[in-house]
Amino acid sequence: MTSTVLGIDISKRDFHVSLLREGRATKPKKFTNNIPGFESLHNWLQQQSVVELHASTWKQLAFTEKP
Repeated sequence: MTSTVLGIDISKRDFHVSLLREGRATKPKKFTNNIPGFESLHNWLQQQSVVELHASTWKQLAFTEKP
């Protein structure tokens, strides 16, 4: 099974996401940083046929220590 990664950049008013699947990233998508925005994200993920994913913020990606 191929893993799906959701990259998230969150700010006070909104957040941007991009899916990485099979080595290809989607165009960044913008949502409002509130309950309706997260519901929109959920609906978008369903439209992308995402069942399971790993989510990571930029800070986690940038500062995670490598083994």
